[in-house]
Amino acid sequence: MLDNFRVRLAGLAPVALRAALAATFIAHGWLNMQTLLDGGNPVAFLADRLPHAQLLGWLVGVTEFAGGLCILLGLLTRFWSAGLVVLMGMAIRMVHFPEGFKMHAVLADGQPKGAGYEWPLVLGLTALGLFLLGPGPLSLDYLLGRRLRKDRANSIVGCGMRYPARETPEASGIGLGQPVYQPPDQPQNA
Repeated sequence: MLDNFRVRLAGLAPVALRAALAATFIAHGWLNMQTLLDGGNPVAFLADRLPHAQLLGWLVGVTEFAGGLCILLGLLTRFWSAGLVVLMGMAIRMVHFPEGFKMHAVLADGQPKGAGYEWPLVLGLTALGLFLLGPGPLSLDYLLGRRLRKDRANSIVGCGMRYPARETPEASGIGLGQPVYQPPDQPQNA
């Protein structure tokens, strides 16, 4: 019974990751979208280094804002997480890496140096973790996957979890709902 509870509780971990990423990227994406809709470009400072900076600005704004919303809902989570990993990798390479690791480094004279790559690295690795883990059972990916599959197995594209594998004695008949993941029997070494 405790294993059943732990597996159900572990299904909430992706929700925490999704909420943290979504909050950050929706807020930043909204500001970028406002800048774009007002005729500006949130990545205009890269115009001398990159061609098509206006297009890049739209890609950044849409990836952050729409990606943040979709990640919050757990919709196409792996797609948007991959986009955010690429976005944060490019942000580190193009903007933050020359400033060093620390988020707000201070020079010896007390003046701020700039934003290092500490925070984009955390966001990128969190998005990578969500990409690898999947959105979890509390997501639209999970619900849509179940509806499309029309069977009782919860193997969902993008969910990253496959359960219930089979009925467990602990879960049957005691009101715990559908059985949760039970590892397959392991061959016995004699």
